[in-house]
Amino acid sequence: MGWGMERPPRPRPAVTLALCGAALLTGTAALALLVPGPPSPAFGTLHAAEDLVRAPRGGRVVRWLVEPGTSVRPETPLVELEDPGRIAELAAADAAVAAAEESLAATERAAKLDLAWRRAAVRRDLHTVRTEAADLLRDRFDAALQAAAEGDALPDGSPRGGVPARTVSLRTRTAAAAAAAANAAEVLEARLALCDLRERELLDLLEELPETVSAAAGVPAAAAALDAANAEREALAAAPATLTLHAPGHGRVGRFAAAPGALADAGEPLTAVRDDARPFVAAQVPTGRLSRFAAGADVTLAFGEGDRRDGYRGRVVSVGPEAGDGLATVRILPTGPLWPDLPEGAVCEVRPAE
Repeated sequence: MGWGMERPPRPRPAVTLALCGAALLTGTAALALLVPGPPSPAFGTLHAAEDLVRAPRGGRVVRWLVEPGTSVRPETPLVELEDPGRIAELAAADAAVAAAEESLAATERAAKLDLAWRRAAVRRDLHTVRTEAADLLRDRFDAALQAAAEGDALPDGSPRGGVPARTVSLRTRTAAAAAAAANAAEVLEARLALCDLRERELLDLLEELPETVSAAAGVPAAAAALDAANAEREALAAAPATLTLHAPGHGRVGRFAAAPGALADAGEPLTAVRDDARPFVAAQVPTGRLSRFAAGADVTLAFGEGDRRDGYRGRVVSVGPEAGDGLATVRILPTGPLWPDLPEGAVCEVRPAE
């Protein structure tokens, strides 16, 4: 050649073809990496929203009033629980009745002692008044007798020729004595009237004394307290000794967490009422793909495996925390057409909506 160099040998056709094929495969692979295909689906299971029925307080399950799977409406009776609160209330009511009985008995004893003392005092006063009245009656009788005697002793007339001075003096003294005796009798009569009045007052007081002393000692109030305690005890005894729990809404009753005779703690779930009209899907999504399944994101769903049903839509409403297996639970509610009527736990594919 003109440059003093030999021409390189021409490549063989087979080698050239192999190199071109390798380059083509490499470019295709690179293109596949640069252009992503459709995202792989996440998988979830179909569930129905449920309302838990919890024991409001600890107690023993007496009996279930429905069977699992029963369709119920709000306020349908579900289960009866032994009511330990009612037992405690009855015990407290019994103690209140006993305390009220003891209080009434003590009050009545105190009133009885007070009444006896007051009756004795009134009877002493009554005896004194009656003794005084008897003395006054005697004195009045004596005064009246003296007045009558002095009146009879007065001279009827005077002899002719004048009245001797001695006779006049005797007449005057006799008249004065008669007047004094009559006056004393009147005073004694007035004192007797006062004694009679005092005696009637004491007799009335003696008759009213039991009621007065009873009220002052608090016997009526203690009796009223006992009546109230007995009424409350009777009302509690007449009320049912069990507590009935009712369905919180429409749905189907789930499995029972406690059999009859089992103890349930306060707040423990006993069953759940599942509402098929409120379905949702719980999907397990790798944490690396959660950005496509954020709350508010729209998704498409395909239910079933052999008999596939697709074209359904939903929306992410919540994203749970990441679990130890690198997955997070995403809760999806329906949008658009109603989801198919499938059993609890039916599997579905979930993809981000395009």
